[in-house]
Amino acid sequence: MDAVFDPARAVRFDLAKGVVLSSSDERIALVPVAALDALTRSAPPSVLATLGRAIGSAMGQRVADRFGGTDGVRAASHAVALSHLAGEIAVAGYGVASVERWGRAMLIVVERPALSSDRLVAAIVSGALEAASGRPLTCEPLGRERGALRLLVAREATARRARLSVAAGHTWSEVLTRIQNPAGGEDGA
Repeated sequence: MDAVFDPARAVRFDLAKGVVLSSSDERIALVPVAALDALTRSAPPSVLATLGRAIGSAMGQRVADRFGGTDGVRAASHAVALSHLAGEIAVAGYGVASVERWGRAMLIVVERPALSSDRLVAAIVSGALEAASGRPLTCEPLGRERGALRLLVAREATARRARLSVAAGHTWSEVLTRIQNPAGGEDGA
C-alpha cells in the first residue's frame, strides 16, 4: 500500500475491448453528469441512496483492497486513508474531497461537486467511507458555500438531528454547534 494515492493506476482504458477498468479490474463506465442529474430529478430518494452507496462502495472497496482490508484502513492514519478515498472521488470526477474537524465533528468537504444533488453526493461518500472502514457511517449534507458541499460524517441518530436542524434553516456552523452542545440536549457525532 502506498502512502499516497497514485492516480496513474486508478483507471485503465482498453480500447481494443471497449472497456474501462478500475485499479481492482472492475469494469466501470463513464456516465455524463447531465444523465445523473436527470436521474436525481426523477428517481425516488431510496433509488438515489442505493445508487450512490453502490458507487461509493466500489470506491471504498478499492481503498480497502489497497490497504489489505478494512483492518488495514482502520490501522492507517486518517490522513493517509482519507487521501486515498479523496483520490478515488477525484478520479471518478465527483469533486475534490478533503476533511475538516470542528470539535468532535468530522466533515467531508467536496469542492466543485459534479452533481447537483447533495443527497446523491452524500450517498456516494457514505458508501465509500463505509466500505473502506467496515463501519456503518452516514454523511449528512449541511449545505453548499462558495462551491463547496459540506457533509457531516456521523452515526444515523446524529445525522437525523443535523437533517432536522438544516431543514429548520440553520447554517452548517449552527448545526455543528447544536449537535455538539450538551447544554442544548444534543450529543456529538
